[in-house]
Parts: sequence; C-alpha cells; structure tokens
Amino acid sequence: MMIPTQMNASQHLFLPQNTLDLDLDPDELQIIDDYCQQTGRTYSEVIQQLVQQFLALQEST
Repeated sequence: MMIPTQMNASQHLFLPQNTLDLDLDPDELQIIDDYCQQTGRTYSEVIQQLVQQFLALQEST
C-alpha cells in the first residue's frame, strides 16, 4: 500500500526518508479507508497514529 504524503518538493528533499511497508488484507484496508473518509484524515496520518500507539504499547510492556 502506498501512503500518500502532502509534502512539496523542497520538503521532500530535506526530510529523512522513513518508509514502512504494510501488508494489509482487503478488510483492513477497507476499515482504514472508511475511517479516513469519516474523519477527513489522510492514510499517512492514520498510519502514523497507529504506529505511535503500537510503539507506546511496546514501551509499556
């Protein structure tokens, strides 16, 4: 899944490139798509939030 970003070319040139390869099934993709449509958030924002929550859980255990 490609996660769209909202950066212009100059921002893209100077920011470090961190990528995440997600292997999601169609049901998971639909859930994320529905959530994005309901909240107005982008895929990038939603995935970042999910990763932050996952990392916070890992740190607390």
